Amino acid sequence: MNVTPDVVLQGEKVRVWGKASPNEDVWLNASFELSMPVSEGRYCGELKGIGIPEGEKTISVTAENVKNIRFSVYPVFWQTIEYPLG
Repeated sequence: MNVTPDVVLQGEKVRVWGKASPNEDVWLNASFELSMPVSEGRYCGELKGIGIPEGEKTISVTAENVKNIRFSVYPVFWQTIEYPLG
């Protein structure tokens, strides 16, 4: 598998390519951090323009020093997940 550039700067596109056998699963993992400003104890962030290929997906969210969190993922699950649960 090949990836360019070696070091990605903000706003740059990342290219990934290689060869696989027909019907072979190819797994790609990507991660990033998003820092959100807090105003009156609230924070909000929205990610737009992220293309996600077809196939199985796993999404995880990690937050530190947060009393509660609410996030939505569209159009993957069409649901809102809130923490704490219940």
